[in-house]
Amino acid sequence: MKYKLIKSEHEALDEAIQKLYEPDGDGFKLIVEGLPTEDVSGLKKKVDELLSEKKSEQAKREEAEKAAQEAKDKAAKEAGNYKELFESSENKVKTLEEALKDRDARDKRQSIGGKALELAQGLTKDVSRAKLLAEQLKGRLDLVDGELKVLDTAGALTVSTTDELVEQVKKDYPFLVDGKDSSGGGSSGDKGGAGDSKKITRDQFNEMDHVARSKFAKDGGKVED
Repeated sequence: MKYKLIKSEHEALDEAIQKLYEPDGDGFKLIVEGLPTEDVSGLKKKVDELLSEKKSEQAKREEAEKAAQEAKDKAAKEAGNYKELFESSENKVKTLEEALKDRDARDKRQSIGGKALELAQGLTKDVSRAKLLAEQLKGRLDLVDGELKVLDTAGALTVSTTDELVEQVKKDYPFLVDGKDSSGGGSSGDKGGAGDSKKITRDQFNEMDHVARSKFAKDGGKVED
């Protein structure tokens, strides 16, 4: 600790330390009361104590600020981990729900397809024709609350029964139905027999898909305008 300072040295000091000096010509000197001018050791010690206290307070403040920042960072990290865990849990639930929906949809398709094939096999013993009829029947069936329902051509629910649907299919696709079964019994069948089942109207032909049309043509079917 200098007893005398030039102006630049004094300006470089902390404001609290500057107050310990007084102007002295072009510079500054320590204010010493009750002490010989040449003995400044006590004052130096006091100044050192003040500086030490100031550094200690600053260190405490910095330490408190650091602790607060660490606590804030920890809270943010924990919040982030919770968010990740929550999102992960949500994704698992969503995946499970989608898997269940896929399973239910698959089971529904299998139930409808099985019933459609069962009905089709009651109309013909020919495997290929039965498959074609099953496709047509399948598009007119739906499973609602575990119960098989009949749809109209637009896909809306109806009050029709499966027996009524079968009769409609017989009329729409007579060329796919066996003569005996389509006649409702007797071996003689209807007067037209299987021959009449080879003829359909243009509207009936247009309602058929390309597979049914191909089968119809291959079996010698004719379209009447």
